[in-house]
Amino acid sequence: ANHAPIPMLLAVGAVHHHLIREGKRMQASLIVESGEPREVHHIASLIGYGASAVNPYLVYENLYDLIRTGRLEGEITYAKALDNYRRALEAGLLKVICKMGISTLSSYCAAQIFDAVGLHPDLVDRYFSGTVSQVGGIGLAEIADDAAERHLQAFQPDGAPSMNDAGIYRFRRDGEFHAFNPPVFKAIHSVAKSGNYEDFTAYSRLVEGRPAASLRDLMAFRGGSPWNLPGPSAGASYPPRCRTARFPGRRTKRWPLR
Repeated sequence: ANHAPIPMLLAVGAVHHHLIREGKRMQASLIVESGEPREVHHIASLIGYGASAVNPYLVYENLYDLIRTGRLEGEITYAKALDNYRRALEAGLLKVICKMGISTLSSYCAAQIFDAVGLHPDLVDRYFSGTVSQVGGIGLAEIADDAAERHLQAFQPDGAPSMNDAGIYRFRRDGEFHAFNPPVFKAIHSVAKSGNYEDFTAYSRLVEGRPAASLRDLMAFRGGSPWNLPGPSAGASYPPRCRTARFPGRRTKRWPLR
C-alpha cells in the first residue's frame, strides 16, 4: 500500500531491453504475474515485448467472486469460467498474430510489431527500443503521476477505497473523453430526423470543437492556391485504362474450406 505499481508493459519492456543490452536475454524468460492485464490487447502487448507467459491473477479472482456471489447467468463452475476466459484469450491472440502473418506465438514473442502513439521519443528509445513512433507524447513523469493518482484512489488515508470509473469501456461524465458521447449522439439523431442544415451545423460544431481524440484532430489544412483540374476525359478512353485493373480471380470458382 506504500508503493504505486509500475505499469506492467513498461516494466516488461525495461527488463527485456536491459537484458538485451547486457547480453543475457537468451539466458532468461520473463514471466508476468500481474493484476493489470485483462484483455487480449494487454496480453498481446506483453508477449510482443518479451513476456513468455502471463498470469492475470486479478481476472481469476474476479471470476471466482462472480461465481461465489451468483452474478453469472446459468449454472457455471469456476473451472468452466476459467476455461471460457482462456479460450477467449487464445482466440483473440490467434486473430492478432494472424493479421501480421504470424502462425506461432513463439514468433510473436518479443517481435515488437507495434507503433507507439503518444509516447515521448526518449521513453520509447530506452524502454521500447526499436518501436516505430511517429508522434511524440508523455514521458515517465506523466506515467508516474497517473500511477500515483490511481494508487491514491485505491488506498485512501481512511482505508476506504474510492476507485472511480475511468470511462474506458463506457461514457462517464468525469471519465475519459469519448468521441461518440451523448451530446454527439443526440445531435446525429436530430439531423437524421429533421434533415435541417441548422441541426447539421450544430452537429459539426460538436465534432470540430472536441478535444484531441485521434490523430486527425491534430491536423489542419494549409492554405494554398487551388489546382486547375483538366476537364473530363472522353468515354472511349476509359476501357483501355481500366482493363489492366481487372482481377481475374473474381471469375474463378470458389472452393469451400475444409
